[in-house]
Amino acid sequence: MGVDYYSCKNCGETFPDCGDFTYCSCGKRWCDDNCAKEDDYCQEECILGYEVDDGCPQDEDECDKDNCKDCEHYIHRGCKYCREEDFDDNTLLEYSLQLLNKTRYELIQDYKNTKKKK
Repeated sequence: MGVDYYSCKNCGETFPDCGDFTYCSCGKRWCDDNCAKEDDYCQEECILGYEVDDGCPQDEDECDKDNCKDCEHYIHRGCKYCREEDFDDNTLLEYSLQLLNKTRYELIQDYKNTKKKK
């Protein structure tokens, strides 16, 4: 069994998948809760105060709902990428290239030509 390493979405530090880290259901990962919070990640929650674990209450006796995600008291906040408040650089690059009507290769050539003139 191997160990994978990830890069924190906020600070850029690497961390192993075998340790503690914070992650969003969309796949974004942070080295800890503080970095996740700085990057506007909010965990899912029940507004009635019940603890949510994988979409269901941890103690079935506390809540009479079968599935938290179908409940009106469930709030999935997720990260700013899930909420589409921000987008990763690759998405923005692709959009920019469409606006410029250029390929990535053409943009590289333009950049090189600009550098040569300086």
